[in-house]
Amino acid sequence: MSTTRYTYEPFVESVLCVADFSHAGLSAFAHALTLAINARGEFVLLQPGKPGKEWAQMPGVREMLEKWGYLEHGSNRGEVFDKLAVRVVKIEVADAYKGVLEVLQRRSVDLVVVPSEPHGDLVSLLKPSTAEKIAHETRTMTLFVPAHGKGFVSVDKGELKLKNILIPVNYEPNPRPAMTYAMRSALFSSEEMIHLHLLYVGDRPAPVLRETEKPYLTWHQLKRKGDPTEQILKAAEELDADLIVMATRSGSGFFDSWRGSVPDKVVRRTKWPVLAVPLEE
Repeated sequence: MSTTRYTYEPFVESVLCVADFSHAGLSAFAHALTLAINARGEFVLLQPGKPGKEWAQMPGVREMLEKWGYLEHGSNRGEVFDKLAVRVVKIEVADAYKGVLEVLQRRSVDLVVVPSEPHGDLVSLLKPSTAEKIAHETRTMTLFVPAHGKGFVSVDKGELKLKNILIPVNYEPNPRPAMTYAMRSALFSSEEMIHLHLLYVGDRPAPVLRETEKPYLTWHQLKRKGDPTEQILKAAEELDADLIVMATRSGSGFFDSWRGSVPDKVVRRTKWPVLAVPLEE
């Protein structure tokens, strides 16, 4: 990977992961930990529910880092920070919804990573009502990692691969923040070339967007007609997308209306990770 990629601002400086002991939770954990490592930032692990046999089956941070080859076997707790410059904070809460909201109110968090289930509701960790409140009050970027399908971080190796990133664009909300964070996420990819696909669905001419040229980025313009959700999912399938990045409306975060919003429909049905980027007011 070329060092010239690091001329951008960091993708994030702090990551909050809502973990559980499901397959989706393990994948979300791997994505969040890898992003925190690459950003050399803070990793906050929120563990809802009472500790038990299920939690004992989840790998710990050091166990995962040893498996990935970042640390030697039998490393001590301090080496996570000394060798990787990552500060790990573990928080146990009785209720995931209240726990997330409380953590976001107390700490500066740039990205929340949560597991999601395609073709249905979000996993039980995040009820719609609480998710709306979190997104509305904090407007924090959220990465939804599906239980099944394609992730961009390997659970076995911790390798981050982003080759094709799909960015749905429209006149409103402003797609620029989504484009910016798509480019920043590309900084950490092990791929030599990353393809950013701007998809506009509608009858009007596609919005004219100024693209940032970098030697490791290529931009592609796509225009389609029809139902936005269907076309986004269809394009992701055709492109073999690694990530979908979507801008969300100001003041209402990702769950802008929860019922019927395009981002909500995409997350509920997608088998690809979705990064929701809220606009600043």
